[in-house]
Amino acid sequence: MTREYAARLLTILLLAALATVVWIRRAAVSASGRGASNGPAEAVYAMLDAARRGDVEAYLSYFSPPLEVALRRTASEKGYAGFRTYLIQSNADIQGIALTGPKTASDREVQIRVEYVFKDRNEAQTMYLENRSGAWRIFRVDDAERVKTVIPYGATAEQ
Repeated sequence: MTREYAARLLTILLLAALATVVWIRRAAVSASGRGASNGPAEAVYAMLDAARRGDVEAYLSYFSPPLEVALRRTASEKGYAGFRTYLIQSNADIQGIALTGPKTASDREVQIRVEYVFKDRNEAQTMYLENRSGAWRIFRVDDAERVKTVIPYGATAEQ
């Protein structure tokens, strides 16, 4: 067996193992509906996924009072279909998401900075989560602030 052949074989085996791990993790996420582990970051990602899909009930399930009460009132006023459309449209232009944290605030509260990447700008906001009966829920969200970006998303690389 040549060294080049061994390197290729090892690369293929590693890629196959990685693909298997990803497949198993996705299967676990789909089966649980909330992610393989129910940490605060997974709760934020799952909430954002529910918003992107327009799944109003799943979206609302990631919040706790008083924010949940306010969101349910908004959903009621807009109507289920209107709120679903709002969720989908407000997430349509997001190109990517980056989380920083969680930063522990107390034994059952954390804060996570969420940065939204758009084609023309970045915005960031801090979300505050609490652990209620083993599930992380968002109870407060700061206003979004614009983040200065050195290189805009999608800019061509110079050589």
